[in-house]
Amino acid sequence: ALATADRFYHPVMGFVATDNAASTFCDLNWTSAPMRFDSRGVRILRKSGSSPATNPNDLSAHVVADGSAFPGVAGYWRDRPGTGTYSYTIWVTYDEFGSGTTERYSGYLTSTVTVT
Repeated sequence: ALATADRFYHPVMGFVATDNAASTFCDLNWTSAPMRFDSRGVRILRKSGSSPATNPNDLSAHVVADGSAFPGVAGYWRDRPGTGTYSYTIWVTYDEFGSGTTERYSGYLTSTVTVT
C-alpha cells in the first residue's frame, strides 16, 4: 500500500464543450469526480476566445457555476454565451475544514468551442 501526506483533490474527467445546434447554446459534459465528505460543487469559468482561465479566481472570466453546488444533472451544464469562440475551465471545489466555503480546488480541465 502507498501512503502519502499529500492531499489530493479529484478533478472531473472528460470535460467537453459542444455547440448545441440550438441558437447560441453550448452544452458542457464531464464525468464527475468521486464524491467525498468535503466535496462542495463545480466551478466553471468562461472566457471569450481560445485562451482558457487557469486560475479559479480569474476576474476577467465570466462565472458560469460558482462552485457552491453541483448541477442538478450530474456531469452536465447548458450555457448560453451567444455566438463566437469560447474557452471553458472546470474545477471541483472542496470544503476541507467544514467552513461552508470553498477552501480547495482540484486541478482544472479546459475545452474550447465555437458556438453558432
